Amino acid sequence: DKDANFFVCKACVEEAAARGASLVAFPECFAFVGDGPSHTVYAGASSLASPQFTRYRALAARYGVWLSLGGFHERNVDDRHRIRNAHVIVDPTGSVKSVYHKAHLFDVDLPSQRIAESAFTVAGNKLTVLDLPRVGPVGLATCYDLRFPAMFEALRAAEAKVLLVPSAFTVPTGRAHWEVLLRARAIENQCYVLAPAQVGIHNPKRHTWGQAMIVDPWGEVMAACPSYDEIAALHEHMLEGETSALSSSRRAPRRHSTTAHASEHAEIAFVSVDFSDMKHAHSSEHGAASRSGDAHESYFARACVAVANLDFAAQERVRAA
Repeated sequence: DKDANFFVCKACVEEAAARGASLVAFPECFAFVGDGPSHTVYAGASSLASPQFTRYRALAARYGVWLSLGGFHERNVDDRHRIRNAHVIVDPTGSVKSVYHKAHLFDVDLPSQRIAESAFTVAGNKLTVLDLPRVGPVGLATCYDLRFPAMFEALRAAEAKVLLVPSAFTVPTGRAHWEVLLRARAIENQCYVLAPAQVGIHNPKRHTWGQAMIVDPWGEVMAACPSYDEIAALHEHMLEGETSALSSSRRAPRRHSTTAHASEHAEIAFVSVDFSDMKHAHSSEHGAASRSGDAHESYFARACVAVANLDFAAQERVRAA
């Protein structure tokens, strides 16, 4: 439901802007998740000039934020049977500043399903790095690109200090490799990694891992979101509690919240980073590095990640050392 997805995204942008975020980043397939290749191509794809996309541009302009719209199903004018997986950056005036087309397409045989993104998607062949005010030089990637370290080395060589990786990892591959890959790319390239991620059961064929997160150049997870397993466990716990409550003859009346909140559908992760006090210095006694995690305030996220005010001074000192 493209309209329902848009209104969830709108609520997230509104809340992020109210909390001072300068960048709001959405996961791959944020606007539409198809139940198969044909559905994706013929029902999900739109041009960047279509009303389906321009309303997201209007959001950026209305709230004065940068938007990372990663994994938009862009209609391909050269081949109507295949789309492009577009990671689009929109500035606070609503203008499209950059478009990266996903280079590494997800073709895999899993025990439960076979996925062949290349059957209905045209791969991109250009790298993209652009400078975002209050964020820094950002290198763009999408989902399966994460498994190709040479691509991220090339983005770092092009002066990227932030690696932005919107994703929709499957549950099996996410459970096995998602976090370790993100932390590896951060450490290898001494960059921040911002990784918004889809989570949940979208249709019988598509379950995604989630666990959106922000990783610093030390490999420290600064903000992390619930994974598929964590959400499933929470739901099971809630069901058990509700069943127990219903069986009780002295059940308390159910309370309803009187305030609507964007996080009812999709929480947001915010991080305001100032590394002037970062404790990544080497210990003179042990030669080991200590990490300061309590200096950062974070909020769990599900549908998007919002980040503001990255300060790279200490990052450069660490890299130089």
